[in-house]
Amino acid sequence: MFLKEALLLIDRKIMKTKKQFTAILTSAFLSASALKAFADTAQFETQNADSGSIGSETILIYVIILLCLICGFLIYRMNRMKKTRTLVGDEALNEINYAYTNLKKAWIKIKEENKVLNKTISFLSNNISDLETANCELIKQKEKLVNNENRLLELQKKKEELFSIAIHDIKNPAAAIKSYVELLEGYDLNAIEQQEIVKYLIDSTEQIMQLAQSINRAVLGEEKEVNEKEDKESVSLHKIVKSIVSQNIGYANKKKVELINKTTQDTPNIEALKSKIDEVIFNLINNAIKFSPPETKVFIKSYFTENNVSLEVTDNGVGIAPEDLNKAFTKGGILTAKPTGDEESTGLGLWIVKKIIDEHYGEVWVDSKLNVGTTFGFRLPIKAAKN
Repeated sequence: MFLKEALLLIDRKIMKTKKQFTAILTSAFLSASALKAFADTAQFETQNADSGSIGSETILIYVIILLCLICGFLIYRMNRMKKTRTLVGDEALNEINYAYTNLKKAWIKIKEENKVLNKTISFLSNNISDLETANCELIKQKEKLVNNENRLLELQKKKEELFSIAIHDIKNPAAAIKSYVELLEGYDLNAIEQQEIVKYLIDSTEQIMQLAQSINRAVLGEEKEVNEKEDKESVSLHKIVKSIVSQNIGYANKKKVELINKTTQDTPNIEALKSKIDEVIFNLINNAIKFSPPETKVFIKSYFTENNVSLEVTDNGVGIAPEDLNKAFTKGGILTAKPTGDEESTGLGLWIVKKIIDEHYGEVWVDSKLNVGTTFGFRLPIKAAKN
């Protein structure tokens, strides 16, 4: 900044000196031209005068004196210009030195400020690095918390499902016990038949104990279901259906509903969790009895292909409205149709059926007509799918 101002000042001084020098040269040229014109005029006049020689010498002297004066003036002006140029140069040099000194001071100040800024930048860089590290740790902690939250929500959902399933499943063996007791009270049975019923009562009691343990584990916060570690085995649908029909015979007789088992012994066994398949078939048969009016029949039949086994339970009950079919297998789905004996319906039985069949890589379906009847069915692979 200072150097630029000094250079501008020098340029202005030089331009001023050039203008003065040009003015002097112009004055000298005009003076010389005037003298020449005057001399020519004087010479012309002397030629016509009587004393011509004397006038010419006088004029020549005047001209010489005038030229001397002009030369002296020019020399004076040149000296002045030289001194002026010297002074201008000295002033410019002083201003340049002054500007250089100021620039040097400013440079030193900027250098010091730059050092301070570098230290500040270094400090901020370290802080930024620490903040980035802390931010990464916070992100990791956040992800961990989100994962834990999702895991807790999943565990809570599983626990709620365990409660729902366990509480609902208690009804099955409890209903079977009630049915067996009603058989013992209402029919004259021989010793062998009584022994079979006592055996079924013991089995139903054991099921209730297992379900109680399942509820206890859910309360304690265990993640795994009771039967998760149970190994899949070769299961006969024909034998299961025969057992479930026996468990529900008392309930069916009370409602005057006939159970007809059309499954055959040549139905292939499947690889599955037996307790789960028991639960599926019990829910379907018990549900068919629940929605069947008196003097009707419930048919249980099976059929199979090379790779799959299917089972259907058909009743002649009240049927399901078309708008209810889509929610038949949903959790808590209460249908428009009501049980024919004023029994309670929680809307969990069919949801449990679908859940178990899905876990065995099978499929479920329903076909129904109002006031005609309903068919619930499922299909399972003969060979268990590999996880």
